[in-house]
Amino acid sequence: MILRWHGHVCYEFRSDFTIVVDPHDGRSIGLSPPMVTADLILVTHDHYDHNRVRRVEGLRSRTINEPGRYQFKGQTIRAVKAFHDDVEGEKRGEIVMFKFEVDGIKFLFTGDLGHRLDAQAVSRLGEVDVLFVPVGGVFTLDAAQAWEVTHTIAPRVVVPMHYHYGGLTLAINDIMPFTETSPWPVVTLGNEMTLEREDLPEQSEVWRFLP
Repeated sequence: MILRWHGHVCYEFRSDFTIVVDPHDGRSIGLSPPMVTADLILVTHDHYDHNRVRRVEGLRSRTINEPGRYQFKGQTIRAVKAFHDDVEGEKRGEIVMFKFEVDGIKFLFTGDLGHRLDAQAVSRLGEVDVLFVPVGGVFTLDAAQAWEVTHTIAPRVVVPMHYHYGGLTLAINDIMPFTETSPWPVVTLGNEMTLEREDLPEQSEVWRFLP
């Protein structure tokens, strides 16, 4: 499969079909827009930097943006309710976390998660190979909280997201507080990689994508 970062929290997972999570329009947040057509579009919440479905949809694209269990081309997509803050959505509302599998690799995409996950919630999510977690604080988990969630879930790879870089116009923190406190090796990548299950590390790592 191909795993590609389109900036901010927009990621593409391309194998026999293409999944795009949280597309943005580029211009409104100071970035280039994603240039991809998705078979399946996953939207964690209805904020302008996550919900530009029209940017990546084709004639037969399907969109999932509500909690539930879905089937798509033989795969199960679990959409799990969570919150954009630490007061059960009172400040910034609900989000949806997505658990899905591509080519035998189990992904958990937490979107703009704003709170820690308790042991019961983590148990329900099951095994995770690659975790996508926000680290920029202000509107989401900060670096320290992101590490708490990461250690609780215990993935083989964690991908930090939702942090400030380059021309991004959102007033959030950069990635350094997360990577500089990492107890795991930090592997720097380009904006895309070819990924197979045997490429997953024996010991946990941080994978940092670059624009």
